[in-house]
Amino acid sequence: MHVLYVHQHFTTNAGASGTRSYDYARYLVQRGHRVTVVTGVYALGPFVRDVRGLIETRWIDGIRVVIVNVPYANEMSFAGRLLSFLLFAAGSVVACLRQGRVDVVLATSTPLTVGIPALAMRWLRRVPYVFEVRDIWPAFAVSIGRLKNPLLIRLAAWAERTFYRHAGRVQTISEGMRELLAGRGLPAEKLAMMPTGVDMALYEGAAGDDSLRRELGWSERLLAVYAGAHSDANGLEYLVETAAALKDDRRIGILLIGEGRTKNGLMALAGRRGLDNIAFRPRLPKQRLVGILTDADVGLVILKPLPEFTIAMPNKLFDYMAAGLAIAVNFPGDAAGQLAKSGAGVAADPAAPATLAAALRQWADRPEELARAKQSARELARSYDRRKWAGELESVLAAVAAGGRG
Repeated sequence: MHVLYVHQHFTTNAGASGTRSYDYARYLVQRGHRVTVVTGVYALGPFVRDVRGLIETRWIDGIRVVIVNVPYANEMSFAGRLLSFLLFAAGSVVACLRQGRVDVVLATSTPLTVGIPALAMRWLRRVPYVFEVRDIWPAFAVSIGRLKNPLLIRLAAWAERTFYRHAGRVQTISEGMRELLAGRGLPAEKLAMMPTGVDMALYEGAAGDDSLRRELGWSERLLAVYAGAHSDANGLEYLVETAAALKDDRRIGILLIGEGRTKNGLMALAGRRGLDNIAFRPRLPKQRLVGILTDADVGLVILKPLPEFTIAMPNKLFDYMAAGLAIAVNFPGDAAGQLAKSGAGVAADPAAPATLAAALRQWADRPEELARAKQSARELARSYDRRKWAGELESVLAAVAAGGRG
């Protein structure tokens, strides 16, 4: 098969964001398929400084990567993000139509607008497509306050329905998302689930990197790490309040790695509270982050208390599992259920940071419990190995391609 994979935020291990599309594309290539990725210039990706033309082509690990020179960064304003989404959609239509014979398109959101080139290929080239849903749009954007204009909300809802209707499959990244879409009336046979997963090969035998521990003077502390975006949707004030509840406990340190619109405010808040048990560091390339996580003790997955997040299975959750970290989340739903069932972690009260502080204290008090949670996390990660799930993705794409042009 020739698979055309459309993902505006495609990132390799040289970048500082999720590598799901890169890993699945690599594994499809290893299975003998031809994969072309159409992507933009993401601030957390590997193409930020050296793309020159409007559309540029490179080869990365057997993947043909077509870069549409449209920048995107999480720190952009709403208007800037929307403009980036629309410009990429327009440029990617051109890029996709130039790719010759294609058997199937895989368009992965976010943003929702990746459905535009997929639909263009369906209508103009009669190529079937799989539409992958990572966030339920526009509901997610509305719930976190990013999308407020009633006309834009109606337009986005119409686009969502249109992309679903014309897709050969609608693929989600969690069972909760699949159940939600089934409840909206999408036929069960049209729905597929492909978890975010993790590249276990990256973590197998990885050496721990204690450089940040030593830099912070926390070599003997239980180290709890949050690695990811510092955005409104995360509500990371929760971690500052957790640190405040642990202010007098010198056994525990909380480290936040990443960037985002709220980072400066979080650092200022921690400073005003006089907290020296919480630290902030810039985002790191995936290659180095693997070592930092492997050296840590606890992985933190923090989100605002919104109903839409009960079906969330964020990228970082799977990386924490693979690194062998005990995991703490602060939201109910799919992730909390899996952690409780497996023994890999705990769910804190979203309204009470003190409950997360209590969980960290308990792990510091009972290192044997911490060791059991870490081992359970490693075992759980194996069921999400992308090498295994690539075969499932291959089957979905082959079935849609076999459905024919028409």
